[in-house]
Amino acid sequence: MDFLLPYRLLFSGDKELILSLRNILGFYPKNIAIYKLAFSHRSVAPTTVNGMQMSNERLEYLGDAVLGAIVAELLFRRFPFRDEGFFN
Repeated sequence: MDFLLPYRLLFSGDKELILSLRNILGFYPKNIAIYKLAFSHRSVAPTTVNGMQMSNERLEYLGDAVLGAIVAELLFRRFPFRDEGFFN
């Protein structure tokens, strides 16, 4: 375990983000670049030398799909004999 990690991270240029993530997550993130990418909107995402834009949109789409599948299964198990849209 790297006991100096919190101190190295705090002396980086992302001190405010690191402290905020520490308060939310309960640990110091090792790779702050991943979190910066995750919280960046596509309009401000950096562009690589190949002209590709680094964005988390694909992961966001995948996350939405996984979340939708989990909620669908939960509803199906909880209300097995109800029709679609029965809350209306």
